[in-house]
Amino acid sequence: MCTGCGAVGKLVIGVRWRDEEGKERIEEGPVADLIQRHNLGDPARWLSDSMKWDYLYQTCAVCEGTGKAPKPAKV
Repeated sequence: MCTGCGAVGKLVIGVRWRDEEGKERIEEGPVADLIQRHNLGDPARWLSDSMKWDYLYQTCAVCEGTGKAPKPAKV
């Protein structure tokens, strides 16, 4: 199991949402801070009628997205 991502293969690096003009936006940073800063509980900023916002992910560099522990380097 990869310790870098907890065997998930990806890491949360931010959020995406729609701004007041309906344009999709993304921003990296701590999710809780971004939700508060951009008022993502406001329905005018939701991605759709049923999805307020979504996570922004990055593939884990340690396991390259597999979620498995990397093989030891050969000497």
